[in-house]
Amino acid sequence: MVDFPKRIDAPRYMHESISMVKPATGFCKVEARELQGCVNHNREFLRPWLQEKVDPAYFDAMKVVESVANLSTCQYILRVDGWVAGMIGVMREDKNTNTMEIAYWLDKRYSGRRIMSWAVGKIEKLCFLYGGAKKLEARCGVYNEPAIRILERLGWTQQDGKIRTSGVPYEVVVYSKVLSDWLNKPTGLANPYSRYGEELLGQEKCMIEQMKMELVKGKAK
Repeated sequence: MVDFPKRIDAPRYMHESISMVKPATGFCKVEARELQGCVNHNREFLRPWLQEKVDPAYFDAMKVVESVANLSTCQYILRVDGWVAGMIGVMREDKNTNTMEIAYWLDKRYSGRRIMSWAVGKIEKLCFLYGGAKKLEARCGVYNEPAIRILERLGWTQQDGKIRTSGVPYEVVVYSKVLSDWLNKPTGLANPYSRYGEELLGQEKCMIEQMKMELVKGKAK
């Protein structure tokens, strides 16, 4: 079982201080209050895409934070300049096919700043390079253009057809990215200018080359 990093910071060239974090032991209640406040502020903005998941009767901030805090889950709270600004991570996993489904949302005050593009790139790396994923999937409402643009910018491919959701019905499209595509154009690699970043970047590049060779050997069999 993989232990995912407790914190990932964005490069310094990004204007805001941006981090993907897991709550520290003993601070889950504090994180839950902040997360609940962020959801409350964005409830109507998020409702078209998350539906009842943002309703007070459904959304349990403490349960969500406890799941994020678990180092074995590839889930993170996004912070911008110290404030809770959203979430991203793996919501479902099919171990038979090594397929992981990711989901994400961002406070409307921070949209349009490429924050989530950076975060999705990091999740791609964590899933493919460390989590053993062979394929990633993401579902977006057909009219959720910001979420779709993020995936298309990062080279995800829309799968054929649309899905009708249960509950309040609306259509979603499914995007995916497979391991071989990520290996040819990897995203989310270590920042060489951060502490130990150059050494970590070298290690990740070696891992990528090894995975490429393993894929070639697998196809040759």
